[in-house]
Amino acid sequence: MLLIDRQEESDNESFTSTALGFTKHITIRGAEIAEALTTSSTGLTSAMDIGDAFSWFTATYPPDQALKLLQHFQERSASVYGEPVPEDCVPPPSQGMNSEVAYMILAGTLGLEFDS
Repeated sequence: MLLIDRQEESDNESFTSTALGFTKHITIRGAEIAEALTTSSTGLTSAMDIGDAFSWFTATYPPDQALKLLQHFQERSASVYGEPVPEDCVPPPSQGMNSEVAYMILAGTLGLEFDS
């Protein structure tokens, strides 16, 4: 995503312009993954769906931020869902974990807001 905010001032005049763009592939793929994680009728998806999400985080974020995010989900899986996850592995899919990962894609990364 690209955001350019430019402000200029000169002799009693002020000018502000903002340009917003996004990387089409990253945005669309993120939305597809979030949809796959949340649309299963049983609440469970395949391990491949959550694996796709973790790969997407790795491709989207700088390496240090991606690592922190992935570690966060591994710790959440162990502490909240009772599923310890070995290092360099993705958590097993569950309705709760899938929803958290989808939310992070939509709100945390793509910047979408939700009404409560």
